Amino acid sequence: MPNHQRLTALASLLVVGLLAAGCGVASAPASALPPSSETPAATAAPPSVAADRVLLTVETVGGHCIQGSCDSTITIDSSGKAQQLKPEPKDLGTVPADVVDALVVEIDQADFDAITSQPFTDTCPIAFDGQQFIYTFTIGGASQRIDSCAVVVDPEAPLFVAVNAALASVTQS
Repeated sequence: MPNHQRLTALASLLVVGLLAAGCGVASAPASALPPSSETPAATAAPPSVAADRVLLTVETVGGHCIQGSCDSTITIDSSGKAQQLKPEPKDLGTVPADVVDALVVEIDQADFDAITSQPFTDTCPIAFDGQQFIYTFTIGGASQRIDSCAVVVDPEAPLFVAVNAALASVTQS
């Protein structure tokens, strides 16, 4: 699949998740998600994850919305709290504990060198009203930034499957 089609597919999936989270629409509960043989459920956050530390930040840049650009920033912390920081701050709800645990496992096990090894050489989608996604993962005391306009993001990689599951599972508390 060409890079722009893979990125478009990823963008579509993430936009649905972000819109569902941003609009307060509950998606399928985590129990409705098929079990993954690649992602064992952790019983507790590993010691590398401090309580309530931001695990994931997903920034979207560009796109075409009624009010202009569709820029947004969403965070998920280790307690499962999901917040929108941009375009306006608001609580989005909570990611179920088992989904957070799966996200933590994937962040800890991710091979970021491999994930970032393929440069994105196509035109960034923001050039044609598409969106750029910037993921920041917290690992221990460090963070890893992945920009969809700098590297090819594989939406089927276990890390991004876990990200999409976390975004889609946000429930209002």
